[in-house]
Amino acid sequence: ISSGDVYDLKEDKRGRIWIATHVGGINVVTPSSRAGKSAQTLTVRSIKATDGLRVRRILILDDGTLLATTTKGLLVADNIYLPLEKIRWRMHTREARRRESLSDNATMNVIRDTKGRIFVTTESGGLNQLLTTDLHADRFSFRHYNTDNGLGTEATMACAELPDGKVFIQCNNMVATLDPDMSHIEIYGRSF
Repeated sequence: ISSGDVYDLKEDKRGRIWIATHVGGINVVTPSSRAGKSAQTLTVRSIKATDGLRVRRILILDDGTLLATTTKGLLVADNIYLPLEKIRWRMHTREARRRESLSDNATMNVIRDTKGRIFVTTESGGLNQLLTTDLHADRFSFRHYNTDNGLGTEATMACAELPDGKVFIQCNNMVATLDPDMSHIEIYGRSF
């Protein structure tokens, strides 16, 4: 493995394990068993296109699209089921002159809810909801949830979907819920 600082592990439909490392990019572990043997061997490959990236979280979708949060933006692989050297990687970043770009390059976590919406937490740009439906597009557009529209902080560490479809957001010194259908945010402080 290219780094001992492992931040996340995800298994794909082929049984491979994708590893997010904080200084060594993304690695993929492929298990294989020898004919007639019960023991498995593991092959580890570092993904060259991600060398040196600080990767925090990985999300693998059914179609083979991989999204990874990094300290430099949201990294997207078009199809992880292609040969590794043929995968096309795109980094989506904050663009100062484009309001609907990612709000902060330091992305923390990424989830997909049951309605297929993708949310990205950031270190200092609030929560971003991906509006672009083509995940292989060269440019993404996002809706931002931050202190301007009711979120109590710009620091969002992680999020998860609740059974009622709301997004539960871990923030700095508080938690919040977002109803994405109504764009309504509720904040819960220490007394919660």
